[in-house]
Amino acid sequence: EVIVASDCSTDGPHDIVGRFDHPRLRLVASPMRLGKEAAQKRAAESATGEILVFTDAGILVDPPTIRHLVAQFADARIGCVTGEDRVLNTTGDVVGEGAYVRYETWLRRLESRINSVVGMSGWLFAVRKSLCGAWPVGFASDFYMLLSTVKAGYRGVCEPRAVGYSWVVPSHDQEVRRKVRTIVRGIAVLVEERALLNPLRYGVFAWQLMSHKLLRWLVPFFLVGLFGASLLLYSDGMVYRWLAGAQTAFYGVALVGYPRVAWRSSALVRLPDFFCMSNLAILVA
Repeated sequence: EVIVASDCSTDGPHDIVGRFDHPRLRLVASPMRLGKEAAQKRAAESATGEILVFTDAGILVDPPTIRHLVAQFADARIGCVTGEDRVLNTTGDVVGEGAYVRYETWLRRLESRINSVVGMSGWLFAVRKSLCGAWPVGFASDFYMLLSTVKAGYRGVCEPRAVGYSWVVPSHDQEVRRKVRTIVRGIAVLVEERALLNPLRYGVFAWQLMSHKLLRWLVPFFLVGLFGASLLLYSDGMVYRWLAGAQTAFYGVALVGYPRVAWRSSALVRLPDFFCMSNLAILVA
């Protein structure tokens, strides 16, 4: 069944759904605007299936995607499955964040093999309905449901063949704001579920959660400390002068390239720009 969840939407989804007369398609509309997770909760409660697949409004998926996601649930130990994200430019070509996205994808695949992923794509994920009883209203549903799945004794995995496509955000400032919002919501979930950081109770997953999430959010502070230490030790040896110079050049390239869209398309500027933008968003969050 296909359920369209509307959070008092004003851009026409009610009329669009009304054009279709199909027993497996229906609209679930919230009586007042309460946010994405509240709309998802109403849709989840009305669903009759054993497996629920969630996508965002602006996401495209390939026809076999749901089959790939659901196939993973043949393993009774799996409670949720995440798809992978791809960003499209205006011509429909896959672009995005290059080396970082490849690294993140590689990490998720390894996590799936050894234990559980520690995060899911908010664009595209699936979960057993039996685990949706405590659906969050004030927290990011993708991260919260993954942590709830682990607490319930299941694990989450990545399905590389399930891909959600969206379009690149045109504004650099909009992208920073999006990242800040995502990180703030993630931090809120981790604080709420901080008991999962206890390695005596949750073993390998606690280490994964600390390494992949908590330490990543501390990276900006480590960078500030590294740069400050390099400057303080500048006169104590060539290695410190080299480190201070390399960091200054790296941040300088990002700063100079920030207002120049054409420059950011080059590999020389793109990596420093994305790295600094991401860590600035973490610092603000």
